[in-house]
Amino acid sequence: MSPAPRSPHRTPRAVWRQLVRGVRALTRGAERERDVADEVAHYQALTVAAHVERGMSQDEAEREARLAIGSGTAVREQLRSYGWENTVETTLADVRFAARRLLAEPGFTVVALLTIALGVGGTTAVFSAVKPVLFESLPYPDAGRIAAIWE
Repeated sequence: MSPAPRSPHRTPRAVWRQLVRGVRALTRGAERERDVADEVAHYQALTVAAHVERGMSQDEAEREARLAIGSGTAVREQLRSYGWENTVETTLADVRFAARRLLAEPGFTVVALLTIALGVGGTTAVFSAVKPVLFESLPYPDAGRIAAIWE
């Protein structure tokens, strides 16, 4: 029996290509913006050509293409939102924002860090006390056979 064919989106080459494209998008923002703008313009040109082919005038075809595509800004934003690199960009922007806010409010930063430290310390202390009682067996041979009998 021959192995099942691989999905074209799951091959190592496709994954590598997606990774390289994502890193390039993260490091070359201006080039990425040009690519997105070119893609939108190309799609609009194809739409205009299709309308002209159906018998519309050039002006009518351009108007219909603009109506069909919608807002160019919204389309570009939607294209930018695809891919893992968008998640990385968003996460980095959130971290930068959080760092700016924490530096702008030192009092809040100290209180927040103390609260987190106390929470982690308290959780560790309680778990350290509860773990031997609940999760570890008794330090006797055949501890599972020990029973308590009372009236």
